[in-house]
Amino acid sequence: MKKSFIVTHVLLFLGYLTYSQTIPTDSLYFGQTLPGNTPVLFAPGIVSQPNRNEAVITFSPDGATVFFYIQKWPQPGSPYTLFSTYTDNHWTVPDTIGFTLGRSTGEPFFSFDSNRLYMFATNAVNHQGVADLSYSEKQGDNWSAPISLGNPPNSESYQYHPCIVGDTSVYFSSNAGYICRSQYINGSYQNRVILPSPVNYIGSQTWGDPFVSRDESYLIFKSIREGGFGQNDLYISYKKPDGSWTNPKNLGNTINTPFDETSGDITPDNLYMTYGSNKDLYWVSTGFIDSLKYTNYTPYLSSGHLKPTDY
Repeated sequence: MKKSFIVTHVLLFLGYLTYSQTIPTDSLYFGQTLPGNTPVLFAPGIVSQPNRNEAVITFSPDGATVFFYIQKWPQPGSPYTLFSTYTDNHWTVPDTIGFTLGRSTGEPFFSFDSNRLYMFATNAVNHQGVADLSYSEKQGDNWSAPISLGNPPNSESYQYHPCIVGDTSVYFSSNAGYICRSQYINGSYQNRVILPSPVNYIGSQTWGDPFVSRDESYLIFKSIREGGFGQNDLYISYKKPDGSWTNPKNLGNTINTPFDETSGDITPDNLYMTYGSNKDLYWVSTGFIDSLKYTNYTPYLSSGHLKPTDY
């Protein structure tokens, strides 16, 4: 592992503790033992439970609130969202958040200031389509009903897995299965843009669950592609200086399995990736983000030499 990577992540983590954390260090992430480069089940018996499909989890920047998404359980139930908070020196038992009652909600994503929770939602306030990219506003100890982001970025159909970046632009999965981006300018979202090849149009169109870093320097998504390890695998692509995306690189068979891998989301401290695998949530160190960036191996690059603009 590169020294610069270690230094950067230590500084990020110290900054996270200094400016954001409101709970003891040993209570972060439900007090779970922190993972290394080998994925481990996240919070077994608390979040990850047998006979249930936990698909996405998000943490507030201060570490004191967690939302996670249950996908269609019990069958044939609707997707819904659970939450837990660190209160009176302990984590509350995860419970269904009020705004999910009477609608389907899922794939939550915290805003950088902790005051909004983004998601997809049916029957959102001012809804535009069947399932809209929406947000809930924090109101004291409660959260508002989901409010649609409008059209654009929404359409008359389904939209999934919102990821908000530094300028409030949003990446998401369209009903057609493509990863899209909608630029936020002067208080309004602009028309969606489908990301070009090699992100889309190569391999399966499987509603790629995009996670994009706050500075838009890298993108993690799921896809079924030649050379994969099973069903949907997780891939990473990096932003080039010209704004295009590099050939996606498979995260490898330590993370990917013969089962479905989904929703590779990064925690607010940038130290861990959470993701779904075989209907449970796992987490792993984010060391791969730096180590894969300059790795040249087939089938991701056809040239024999790696140039700075080709990684």
